[in-house]
Amino acid sequence: MKSIIILTLLTTFLTLISSYFIINKESTSTLQETTVKLLNKCELIDGAFMVVTVPLDKEAFFVDGVAKINVKKNSLIRLEASSKYPGFSYSGIPKKAKKTITLIAECSSPERLDSIFDSMRNQFNKDKD
Repeated sequence: MKSIIILTLLTTFLTLISSYFIINKESTSTLQETTVKLLNKCELIDGAFMVVTVPLDKEAFFVDGVAKINVKKNSLIRLEASSKYPGFSYSGIPKKAKKTITLIAECSSPERLDSIFDSMRNQFNKDKD
């Protein structure tokens, strides 16, 4: 009798664990189209920038200040220098992809440094749970 109860509990436990991983895998592997709007504070054309996934596996280019990219839910995207202009270098701060998001191109040092320090403060905030 004990062995039947233990076997039943073990089977139930394994079923619950496998269900969790199946559901979790589906939610993270589901693609969503993200519309990225560019707020360009640089003295460069919008075409100098592109959106990439982090880690890099997809990229999208801006047309009239908007780029569309299909990404996995909960993935990160960032603003980068367009691969069309190899002499230009720019790498933004990764942001969580949403259905619609605005990424800001800031080329002036004080604003860019403020953004970097804000990101660091958020990441290393002692008050986080």
